[in-house]
Amino acid sequence: MRIFWKEHLPFVLLNLFNMIILFLFYRRLGGFSTVGNVYYFLFLSTFLLGLFLLYRYFTHRRLYDKLSSRPAAMEDLLAPAGEGAMAEALDRLLRAQYSLYQEQIQQYRRKQEEHLAFMHQWVHQMKTPISVMHLILQENEGEPYVDSIRQELDRLQRGLNMVLHMARLNSFPHDFKVETVVLYPLVVALVNEHKRYFIRKRVYPEVQVEQHLAVNTDRKWL
Repeated sequence: MRIFWKEHLPFVLLNLFNMIILFLFYRRLGGFSTVGNVYYFLFLSTFLLGLFLLYRYFTHRRLYDKLSSRPAAMEDLLAPAGEGAMAEALDRLLRAQYSLYQEQIQQYRRKQEEHLAFMHQWVHQMKTPISVMHLILQENEGEPYVDSIRQELDRLQRGLNMVLHMARLNSFPHDFKVETVVLYPLVVALVNEHKRYFIRKRVYPEVQVEQHLAVNTDRKWL
């Protein structure tokens, strides 16, 4: 309603100005012989202005409601704004903007998917030389530099895993698969995977998990 009055305030002012000019003009010419003629002139002018405002309001009511309310979703902007040239022009503008928005979103998604695909490929390519380095260190076991290099390789491996997990966060709903996981073999496998790090830090973990204890979760994320 506020938008309606802001838009039509110039019409009201113009009509009042027109009424004053016509009133003075006809009065100068002797057009108002009685007071009743004056009231009739004022009533007729006000009545015509009221009819015009009512017509504009009811024909553009959906447009004013659309401009006054905040849409809950982008698709709400595509709802018809009513009849009339201005409402149809606004509908065309919003549809064009929505199409541009969808195109930009699709371009962003394609770029993001390409970036994630590159990250996955890069991480898996880096794992190959790390595995080769571990094999080389096994062949040179006992050398003074082996422990230092192996420690740095473990740190690099953890960094790559962190990058891989961060890249998967955007596709978490699709990457998360719930299944029944027995905890004991999973914990033992993780401890064995990091046993060199435990030995280096002189930490000797003891697995105290029931043999058949199981949970419903995603094995990889757990």
